[in-house]
Amino acid sequence: MEFVRTRFDTLDDLQHHVLAALLKKKATALTASRGATRELQGALLELTNPRARLSRSRTRGTIFSCLGEALWYFAASDKLDFISYYIADYREESSDGVVIKGAYGPRIFGGEPSQFATILRLLATRDSSRRAVIQIFEHKDLENQKEVPCTTSLQFFVRASRVDLIAVMRSNDAYKGLPHDIFSFTMIQEVLARSLGLEIGTYRHFVGSLHLYENDVTEAQAYISEGLQQRISMPPMPSGDPMPAIRSVLDAERMIRSGIKFKTPLAKTPYWRDIITLLRAYKYSRTKNHSGLARMRLALKNSAYNHYIDTRIRKLAKAPPLPTQSTLPFASSNTD
Repeated sequence: MEFVRTRFDTLDDLQHHVLAALLKKKATALTASRGATRELQGALLELTNPRARLSRSRTRGTIFSCLGEALWYFAASDKLDFISYYIADYREESSDGVVIKGAYGPRIFGGEPSQFATILRLLATRDSSRRAVIQIFEHKDLENQKEVPCTTSLQFFVRASRVDLIAVMRSNDAYKGLPHDIFSFTMIQEVLARSLGLEIGTYRHFVGSLHLYENDVTEAQAYISEGLQQRISMPPMPSGDPMPAIRSVLDAERMIRSGIKFKTPLAKTPYWRDIITLLRAYKYSRTKNHSGLARMRLALKNSAYNHYIDTRIRKLAKAPPLPTQSTLPFASSNTD
């Protein structure tokens, strides 16, 4: 039995440490449903700056799939065609080729009132509450053989005028799943904070089985070999209730994915307009539209996102990747 605790400032620092630790371990004799794994049990990972939720890796720049998954959650959708547009591997998670029964979105944002709306109302009236828990894993999931949620719960705290979040997971793929989960959950954390008129606090990610599949070892080694990454965060979410803007982004996402053209900006602030621009850039990259990607690069207001479109442009041009952006020191960690 192991217990691993780490504190880091950025997602890349966190994942670099986790993968390095897993690569030192031998594959366990226990073979999971998707193959042999290397495992850490009882891992508590803390991201002290939740806005540093994006990888700057030249091989793991997952902003487009992360955005797609987060928006799938916010839409309270379980539709396979929505999420498989961004993450094709989800096709393996559906038993009927239409929906994902274990989808998080309907469990967090679905229903009247939704769990999200319920805890928002709770914390608005009792900010010291310890009951602000969103339950994702349900009893019925024990009978499901394929589409079982890896996340059990999300617990939110208001402390010192900041919103902290603890995500509890029964199982987490350290290479593919971890960066996506941290991105989506910290986005939800920031949405809740802004809805309450507060700042975002710290994010803690507890995992029962944090593992690396043997068939991902080569890719994980390539990620580690890039070295340390530059520390760049997403900008703060605009003040005020973000949900109207998110609904506008969801409208834009649906039209972009469906190939419906629109000219009028659907978002009022640069923060959300950049999100829509990134969604359009992803569409252009899928259709190998070089000029469209270049236009989206120029349309971005926040230069922190340039890296992701530049990577797509170079990939389409079959140019070699740029050197890793390891110009700043690695985040310090405290390991107990």
